Amino acid sequence: MAFNTTTTPENFTVDHNTIIRDRDEDSEVFTNFWYRQDGPDPQNSWMTVSNNIINLPNGGKVFYDTYQWPHHNNVINGDLNDDLGSGDIQADPDLDDGYALSPGSL
Repeated sequence: MAFNTTTTPENFTVDHNTIIRDRDEDSEVFTNFWYRQDGPDPQNSWMTVSNNIINLPNGGKVFYDTYQWPHHNNVINGDLNDDLGSGDIQADPDLDDGYALSPGSL
């Protein structure tokens, strides 16, 4: 997820997704990049992450070290790099090889 930070993003939502990173990689799913010039510092109003399954079984982090976006009601398998938000749970979603929820999973 990346923004053109020469402008100020507002009210982006990441809702109702299954986010999977199954490579052995130490990188972040949600981070802040600047293109060509520094932009404004990240703000909570830029983006909210909610109601997702985030599965990082082989490493990496959900949020970058310098900024954690508001988040709630997610199933997170991996390093969140932040405190759990309201309704967030840290659990393996038990996805099958085709990345579908297995019978009896969360």
